[in-house]
Amino acid sequence: MSRRTLSKIAGFLICFCLPQCCLAAPSGAQSEKFVPALKLIQSHYYYDLIELIECPQGLRLTNRGRMRFALVARPPLWDVTVFRDDDKTCYQASLKQFESTGLVSDFVLKWQGDSSRMKGIKSTVTIGKTAVLDYHTERDDFAYLPLWQAGSPVERIMRSVYKLPTNGGIPIKFTRVLSGADRMTGIDVTGSRRVYLTTKKIENVRVNTAIFAPPAGYKKCRSLQEVLLSKSIRDSAEDMDEMFDIGKGPDKSHGK
Repeated sequence: MSRRTLSKIAGFLICFCLPQCCLAAPSGAQSEKFVPALKLIQSHYYYDLIELIECPQGLRLTNRGRMRFALVARPPLWDVTVFRDDDKTCYQASLKQFESTGLVSDFVLKWQGDSSRMKGIKSTVTIGKTAVLDYHTERDDFAYLPLWQAGSPVERIMRSVYKLPTNGGIPIKFTRVLSGADRMTGIDVTGSRRVYLTTKKIENVRVNTAIFAPPAGYKKCRSLQEVLLSKSIRDSAEDMDEMFDIGKGPDKSHGK
């Protein structure tokens, strides 16, 4: 084979293979956006059905019940954004701000547990293929899933949302024997057991890290309640806007 022929073949291979390599690069870059994560389906006595996706790259909580809001946070700052897709509204706060207020007020959802950590008789239970740690006391039944880092932003956010002990992880189950009168109804509930949280499913998934990003183009609200309550619900109550200071524009102190 002549040198001229070899030169033509080499030129053909360069022209053919180089575009193929360039075309393949975006596919590889796209796959890097997908990361392993845990997905939990939980039922909370106040929030109803919750879908939770968490990993070191971020946290996404979606209310699948009556409230229909979502919450996202991601590194490095782990600022919290609560939003709803129907009204295209959002509320933003730093992690520290969010911890100080919680998702709802203490009047609506009272803290349970004496601290962030529970003690008692320890055992291991399995939900699906995932082992979780369970603690029993005479009054409480608590289970949690250890996280990739104790004291992580994910733990801090979930403690502020659920207002339950976390023990360095994600709360999986919490029931408590009540005492005294219910503060809303005044009815004596001594001896009755309340189920605050249960977990229906835990599974390993792969997710695009884009799901942890705040939504673009949504109206920034002054009040967190404005996002938690849809406009249709607020419109049904005449004094709702005045009660929650709604409609006065975004508060710049809550983030950009």
